[in-house]
Amino acid sequence: PYDRGPNNSIWGANALPHVLSIGATRTDALWIGASSQGPGPTGLVESSPNEVNEKPDVCAPSWFREDDDCHIANTGTSAACGVAAGVVAALRQAYQPTVVSPSDMRQALRGGARKFFHDDWNGRMGQGVINVAGTIEKLDEIVASS
Repeated sequence: PYDRGPNNSIWGANALPHVLSIGATRTDALWIGASSQGPGPTGLVESSPNEVNEKPDVCAPSWFREDDDCHIANTGTSAACGVAAGVVAALRQAYQPTVVSPSDMRQALRGGARKFFHDDWNGRMGQGVINVAGTIEKLDEIVASS
């Protein structure tokens, strides 16, 4: 009961400002209850200790079935993190030898996210659902300006 719901489920390393924190949605972008939700603890925000700690940063699809047993599901934030890690790995590979810093990647993922049910950050969806095309646009802008 102490680690569920708004302000209760994003703690520790995933609440730090420079860490990419992932929420979980279904493939149709509906938030699922097995997802961590924010905001994170306010004291971790570097610019102002009273500012909202916008965690999660973005969401990724979750709720996958195992090939060998359709009764076993991979759900929630844990499954969504694997999807997000794959996206980040593919983008890092695509942008070699250009150096894209972790903060630039986080900024591009947040800026390129697809918004479905909100206009700005919110505690369930973050900035929206990971959108590879939108992230590439943001990364191209970052690389061109450096």
